[in-house]
Amino acid sequence: MTILDPQALQAKVKKCTEEKAVLKDIEFVENGVLVKGKVFVKKLGFLEVEEIDNSYTWENDPDDDGMMRVKSINHHRIRAAQIFGTICVDEDGKLFFESVEQVLKSYPAMCKAMWTVSNELNVFVGKLTTTTSKDTNSGQNLQSTESAEIPSKPVRKRSQTGNTDSGKAIETEEGA
Repeated sequence: MTILDPQALQAKVKKCTEEKAVLKDIEFVENGVLVKGKVFVKKLGFLEVEEIDNSYTWENDPDDDGMMRVKSINHHRIRAAQIFGTICVDEDGKLFFESVEQVLKSYPAMCKAMWTVSNELNVFVGKLTTTTSKDTNSGQNLQSTESAEIPSKPVRKRSQTGNTDSGKAIETEEGA
């Protein structure tokens, strides 16, 4: 655990607020035409995270009155909010889009390209790494408890959210 004194915390805040947006190349195909361009990408700030938080709908937990649980997640809005909060027109961080709704109405291929370069800087998805290890554990040294003679039973598994974008539940079967 790292414990920071007030001056160290102030130094972190100053460093964060002085960071400039990074220029990134993007390319995408729109209406059969290859489009190349450059956008500035910045790290998400606290205000921009608020837009991402608006993608979650909460409800009271029926089992515990003092708790809330996620009722639904709007995945399209999450990605749009990530693009809105990180894609800029200049290195000072002036946002490219005026709102999340404007992102949602923009060209899908362009938004996908913008999200990809934003993810490179902000790591919205992907493997976490630590400073002490550059290798990932692939499980190659783990001992298996399954016998090759006895086939595994298929496991019924829900998607991570349990739903598709259409709101219908999906299940898949996985074998060994």
